[in-house]
Amino acid sequence: MLASCVSDKSNQNLTNLQRILLRWHLKLGHIGFSKVQWIGHQGWLGALGKKWRKTTVKSPKCAACQFGKQERNTTPG
Repeated sequence: MLASCVSDKSNQNLTNLQRILLRWHLKLGHIGFSKVQWIGHQGWLGALGKKWRKTTVKSPKCAACQFGKQERNTTPG
């Protein structure tokens, strides 16, 4: 069975805090992960956001953001 979302609990490639960070990144319109962590530090995301103060969460890759950064290269000749 395929997972319907990257942030699903069955995805073993992400830690619990990375999953939460990715969910908030998606909910807030794909803003930068550092801004999401800053908002969490302020306490606006609840108790789970405050956990980012004590640990360093490695930012996961967002497929939509990676796709949006691509550039088209012209073929020579």
